[in-house]
Amino acid sequence: MQFHDGIASTSIRKRRAVPKSPKKPSTPPKATPKKNVVKTKSVKAVKPKVQPRLRSSNGRFVKEAAKPARTVRKAAMIPGKDPIKKPVVVSRRDYKATDIKRTVDKQGRTKSVSAQVRYAPGKGTGKSATANLSPREKKAAGYKGRVDVKGHLLAARLGGTGKRGFIFPQNSKVNNGMWKGQERKVAANVRLYGPATVKTTLAYAGTNPRPASVSCTVSRSNGRGCGPSGALTFRANNPTTIAGGIKANEKYKKENQRG
Repeated sequence: MQFHDGIASTSIRKRRAVPKSPKKPSTPPKATPKKNVVKTKSVKAVKPKVQPRLRSSNGRFVKEAAKPARTVRKAAMIPGKDPIKKPVVVSRRDYKATDIKRTVDKQGRTKSVSAQVRYAPGKGTGKSATANLSPREKKAAGYKGRVDVKGHLLAARLGGTGKRGFIFPQNSKVNNGMWKGQERKVAANVRLYGPATVKTTLAYAGTNPRPASVSCTVSRSNGRGCGPSGALTFRANNPTTIAGGIKANEKYKKENQRG
């Protein structure tokens, strides 16, 4: 204890200031890489295209109907002539039938249908739709249950129609097989050699309303494209069973392969 001027005072030792160490900048912790992470890119949503719509006469919007595509068939063979090398376009919109005549026998059964057929692209008169027959009408015409279908006397591809009087009960296998092939040959002949008279004739067995066979004849006044006889004739039986129709198609294929 020291006395200065009669006042006691205590000596206070000053603490030396210890220099502080500079703080290290804090570093963020390293992120651990995640495994099995796949980066994806953002994809913009594509709006579906809206199909054009047509306005009908009554003011309502109607969807545009798709145009039926034309089917190109293989080359056909004309009897007595060289095979057709050009592909034949078979469409009911390209063949026009005029001067259509129908004959009947004493019992009222359709005997024959004839017409003048010519190739008219885009101006065809063919209609594949057939008349709706009641069960009573089918029974009177001689339809055989599931065996028969409504066959066109003048094919729709040749400008024919499916109205009453222009259809007949025909074996489904024959209709979709050999007879369809014959119709294609007639269409090819008309396109290459010009307008022709096409006549389809039905043959009956007794008083049976169902025809036993059907034949088609193509003729011209100048005889062009109709072979040495001046007329092309295609004939097909009309079996009463499915098995009979299959046999008829097989026989037709063998004959075509030979000829």
